[in-house]
Amino acid sequence: MTENGAQGGSSDLLRHGVKNLEEHKYWPVMTIHDQAVCEVDMGWGSLEEAIALFIEKESWAEGLPLAAEG
Repeated sequence: MTENGAQGGSSDLLRHGVKNLEEHKYWPVMTIHDQAVCEVDMGWGSLEEAIALFIEKESWAEGLPLAAEG
């Protein structure tokens, strides 16, 4: 039961991050486990901005330690 809860929460975090990326024109083309692979127009945005969008948390996840790299 604990595993299902952890997997569900992780899925929610991933989906929220992908939605944030899409809303800011970082076009996710696929996800792999806990990663999002995006296509962007040449000269658009930055890795730092994409990471910040991807790890932005919803209110229920405040306090969770999230990090990403690219």
